Amino acid sequence: MVLRNSDGDVLWQSFVSPTDTLLPEQPLTRFGNLVSSRSKTNFSSSFYKFSFDGDNALRLIYDSSHFSSVYWPSPWLLSSGVAPSSTGPIAMLDSLGNFNSSDGFLISSADHGVVMIQRMLRIDSDGNLRLYSRKNRGEKWAVTWQAFTDPCLIHGLCGANSLCRCSPDSGRECSCLPGHRMRNPTDWSYGCEPEFTLSCSRNKSSFLKISNSDFYGYDYGIFRNYTLKACVDLCLE
Repeated sequence: MVLRNSDGDVLWQSFVSPTDTLLPEQPLTRFGNLVSSRSKTNFSSSFYKFSFDGDNALRLIYDSSHFSSVYWPSPWLLSSGVAPSSTGPIAMLDSLGNFNSSDGFLISSADHGVVMIQRMLRIDSDGNLRLYSRKNRGEKWAVTWQAFTDPCLIHGLCGANSLCRCSPDSGRECSCLPGHRMRNPTDWSYGCEPEFTLSCSRNKSSFLKISNSDFYGYDYGIFRNYTLKACVDLCLE
């Protein structure tokens, strides 16, 4: 949809504002980005974005009031030596199911090459970038490519003070750390809050060792080769 003035100048066009979805032949440039919705029923803008960065490379970015981080880099620009277009970075999904970017990034749907297929690229409310296909109007959209098979690798998905687990049967599961409760019972992105009063006294404090976990963006810092006792001493300081 295009809005023009009496001289034929384009004042506004829908493809410049693609929200969370990119359609075939719709260009994604450095002037626009895909922004996820809060949930499947809440379509206000959320924290996940798909856009070009300052180096003209595509990135998936988590951007909240707490922290901002790239959780899906596109290393093809550095590894393949492909230079960005002289007219600026641009990416596009074609009608055959191929998504091609000027930074050298290329993905193809599982059914690429098949004609007369409806397709779309969307950044979903869980922060995952997926390519969808369907043959006929009214059919369910089928995922034919996705950036992550393990959604727990997506930053901020369960919020602060939480753990994320993924299983083939139940999918993603968020849970609060011991001694914490959900801050918002309807939205895990708010994370969990303590059910206790924090104390810096050694006699009133206890610590838990949680293995194989990462609190990226919410941690105090990263300290290599630290024992549990060294972590306790650092926290109590």
